[in-house]
Amino acid sequence: MKVGMNPKKIAPWKCDGLRISVRGSTFHATGTLRVGQASERIRESLKVAAVKGNKSQAEKETRALAQRVRSELGGGVPRKAVSTLVAERFKAHIGPTDRRILQEFTTEFTTRILWDIPPETIIAFVESRQIENSAETRERYISAVCAFLNLQIAKGQYPALPAFKRDQKARNPLKRKRRDVPNFRKELLEDIIVESHISLRAQLNVEYAAGTRVSSLLQGCSLGDLDMTTLTLTFRDTKNGDDVPAALPSAM
Repeated sequence: MKVGMNPKKIAPWKCDGLRISVRGSTFHATGTLRVGQASERIRESLKVAAVKGNKSQAEKETRALAQRVRSELGGGVPRKAVSTLVAERFKAHIGPTDRRILQEFTTEFTTRILWDIPPETIIAFVESRQIENSAETRERYISAVCAFLNLQIAKGQYPALPAFKRDQKARNPLKRKRRDVPNFRKELLEDIIVESHISLRAQLNVEYAAGTRVSSLLQGCSLGDLDMTTLTLTFRDTKNGDDVPAALPSAM
């Protein structure tokens, strides 16, 4: 480890269902993996030095560990074809976009056993479908495929998520298109805020005025981030990783 490096400054993060954190001078993976009714508790060193430059290597080792454990847990699970698994998924409520994406997935792989499809093949399929689309559309497509695969991983039908290269900015855009909300009246929302308990009223007022996520308000700011001279509240380390200032009305 480099002189002066403090591994405790590296915050824990999630990868493939496991939590990666620093213990001593190396990265460790912890958590519980389940396949059907079987589960195994993981407390294992990844044998990777705990420096920021090794985070991708730690994730690689974590995925390999998770794949090995899931393979062992799901050894007795009958392997099913893609068409069968998608048909089972369609029995539950599923949005039209996800349904369309899974139909394309089925058309591509049909009766192939999902377990036997290499992750590189799935990645190649997604990239070929998104070659002319925007980064935002590509990210939505990948998210739908990953949601389906995550369900199959939990059932022991697939070992681990493919290592898609994600575009974080496209995945979490700063701006999104607004959608009309039926039966919404501004006066109704104002009445709810006025009648709220004082401990909740300030939170709702900021969310209403600034369009702030609840998590950003509860976890991403403190009183020290409130500038009373300009009535500006700054949110730290938001979903996109940026500091975001928000102007508040003088009435607050």
